[in-house]
Amino acid sequence: MWVEGLLAHHYTRYLGDLSGGQALKGIVAKTFELSGSAGLAFYEFPGIPDLNQFKDDYRQRLDSLALDEADIEWLVQEANNAFALNRAVFDELAS
Repeated sequence: MWVEGLLAHHYTRYLGDLSGGQALKGIVAKTFELSGSAGLAFYEFPGIPDLNQFKDDYRQRLDSLALDEADIEWLVQEANNAFALNRAVFDELAS
């Protein structure tokens, strides 16, 4: 179950940052009055030339994993937990 748990957190953070990272980058820059890339490199992915293709490949690999229904249910629950933890971080930053 640890592999699936790690995968859930990786998916949530990494794919979330690839998908919404540019919007979050703008929010972080504005909130903390940052300019240039100082403090924002977390949202930059220079080693990935095509973000959409990378995300499609990533999802395809997830779909091809040999997981049974119990593993899938556990992975989804852990991904939901990861989303909640990430929301809590943003809530804390906003307060």
